[in-house]
Amino acid sequence: MTDRYVFPVVDARVIDGDTFYLALDPGFRFTTVQPIRLDGWDTPEKRPVVIHRPGITSLNHEVQEALRAQKTAEDWFIGAFERGHSVWVHTKKDPDSFGRWLGTVWSVGPYGGEPSYLHELLERFHLATPWPTRWWTVWGNGYEAAMKAGAERMREMLES
Repeated sequence: MTDRYVFPVVDARVIDGDTFYLALDPGFRFTTVQPIRLDGWDTPEKRPVVIHRPGITSLNHEVQEALRAQKTAEDWFIGAFERGHSVWVHTKKDPDSFGRWLGTVWSVGPYGGEPSYLHELLERFHLATPWPTRWWTVWGNGYEAAMKAGAERMREMLES
């Protein structure tokens, strides 16, 4: 990863699981607030009615998971700042079609160590999927349904 578009994050406002307004410190004694979307990840939508979702029986699950993803991201930022971790974002050169900068967000403890990536936490809690897989195609009907569908696909593959 090149350091060209890496900025320290000094504050964050979480919009949903993969979109934030981050206050960045690019140096030169000023701070800029920029909309950032997690690069390469999809999380549940708080307003999922805008996209048709074949096979999804209810949107309530997605809305509840979107709120959980938002809270998880908020807690991640708060926890990192409270523990004195430095939070960083590495962005692409140009924004996406919605005017958000695509970026990878992580924190590092005050004494170094392994970085903690926000997208890894969201994925661990089934709140994010790697793009281009849409979150709802994997988890849209809930964890049990996803596991059952995965087992059925595996059985079909083994039988063919």
